Amino acid sequence: MLFFGWTGVQLLGEEIFTVLTFLCSLSLLYRFVSRKPALCLAAFVAAVIFGLVHLPSYQWNFVQAIGLIPVLLVLLMPYIITRNIWLSTGVHILNDWTICGLSAVAAMDPG
Repeated sequence: MLFFGWTGVQLLGEEIFTVLTFLCSLSLLYRFVSRKPALCLAAFVAAVIFGLVHLPSYQWNFVQAIGLIPVLLVLLMPYIITRNIWLSTGVHILNDWTICGLSAVAAMDPG
C-alpha cells in the first residue's frame, strides 16, 4: 500500500512536468502556427520529452522510452480537454496502478 501511495505522489510530479512542458511548447508554437497545429505539436513535444526523461528508468533503451509517446498522448488528452491537472493525474495513476497491480498479481505464487 505504501508503494501505491508514493507512486501517486510521483505521478502527480510527472503530470506537473508534462503539463508545464506542454504549456511552454504551446506558448512558443502559437507564435508560428494556428491553434490546432500548435496543440498537436505541443502534445508531441511534451510526449517526446517525457519519453526521453524516462531513458534512465528503461536502462537507456531508446526504443522502449520512445514507446511511451503514444501512451503519454493518451494520458495528456484529459488535461487538454478539461484543463484539469487532477483529472489527468487520476488517469495517469489509474493507468500505472493497474499495470503494477496486474503485474504483482501475475507474479504471485499460486502455491
